[in-house]
Amino acid sequence: MFKYSSSVAFLAMLAFGCGAKHINGDDTVGATGGASYVVGSGGTSAGGSTSVSTVPITAESGLSNITQDQFNQITDAACAGWSQEGENAPALIEFVVDTSRSMDDVSKNTPDGVTSKWTITSAALQTAISTLPRMTAVGMLLWPGFLMPVTTNPVVDGGTPMDVNTCVLTSAMIPIAPLAEVGSGQRNALIGSLQAAQPAGGTPMADAYNYALEFGMADAQLPGERYMVLITDGQPTIQLGCMGTGDERHPVDYQPVLASIDGAWKNNPYTKTFVIGSPGSESQSSTGADGRGWLSNAAAAGNTPRTATCNEAGDPNHTNYCHFDMSAAADFATGFTDALQNITGQILSCSFKIPDPPVGQIIDPDPNALNVIYKINGSDALGNMKLVAPAPDSSCPQGNGWYLDPNDNMRVVLCANTCEMVHKDAGAVLDFRGGCKTIPGPIG
Repeated sequence: MFKYSSSVAFLAMLAFGCGAKHINGDDTVGATGGASYVVGSGGTSAGGSTSVSTVPITAESGLSNITQDQFNQITDAACAGWSQEGENAPALIEFVVDTSRSMDDVSKNTPDGVTSKWTITSAALQTAISTLPRMTAVGMLLWPGFLMPVTTNPVVDGGTPMDVNTCVLTSAMIPIAPLAEVGSGQRNALIGSLQAAQPAGGTPMADAYNYALEFGMADAQLPGERYMVLITDGQPTIQLGCMGTGDERHPVDYQPVLASIDGAWKNNPYTKTFVIGSPGSESQSSTGADGRGWLSNAAAAGNTPRTATCNEAGDPNHTNYCHFDMSAAADFATGFTDALQNITGQILSCSFKIPDPPVGQIIDPDPNALNVIYKINGSDALGNMKLVAPAPDSSCPQGNGWYLDPNDNMRVVLCANTCEMVHKDAGAVLDFRGGCKTIPGPIG
């Protein structure tokens, strides 16, 4: 999902028939008006300006133009009287992003040979934050956040643990909150933090992850599945308890990070961790140590293996790690963007629960009395409204269309291709209307 840099919204509106009936077995229906409820919406490009979708509309997408007669027939079938926000729980995402000095380097797989790893990382994250749906709750910790003075190595010298604020600028963390509408304070705060960040200092990975988990994710009093996204280019250089010089010549044990990621998934609230290993993770700059094996283990411990057959230790060709290995990407910028799209695609749902209507009204659960209209960029112009065909069954043999969840007929599910297409459209509106016999349309 999100394979275009244009912004993504996900505004879905559902309206189901109440008491509408087929007459004489044809498509004519009784009608009392229309109603809808909002399920979710999303954002724009990193610049904050609204962008118009350029998603191609083809028969292969399972979409067809809708005629005025068809639209009138469908909209006249819907019942009137209520409007309500959908019950889909938002996903919670905490980005834990390495801004240590090495992120200012230029990776070997950056074609222009000039753009730093941080510039690429920041730009891609800004786009992702701009385009995630409004119901998604997002927070972020950029670490360490400041340049720490080089000291003797207390890990070697037997020093005592110090407060997390010694090595992580915790005050700069953006607490998790719903992204809300385009241009919201939460979106602006996250993007502004990325724009202002300057790579510096060592790599206090364990302290940063633990703080973001405990005071970011665990403190978020919001429903929804929880995800940490750890982005780093190598080995920690500051041990848990802010112990270490921060110098790349003094890498420290990564086991505390692994233990924290494992605990995040096993302990309530259950939190998965995605891991992106930026270029540099394949060869630590001063020691040459390959960090991809432990990053792969971290993804497995976080219950987010990249594939079902990935090898936690990698393979002889270094191609089958369980984390997103950016050192293997032909182009770091493209690879990193694709990794973020892959992650958000796994997090975002294509399933929508229909909330209970007010007392005295009912929803007709018959899938043969349901039509789905996709409004490109939210436009009500007839030429921008497309009829989405029903899939023959929940297997979605062509990957297009929609179906009712076979285990819950009060839940609408979009097939993979259709869901991806809607996610690409910055202002997409899905209008689900009931009470009228389903108009098939193309599904090929």
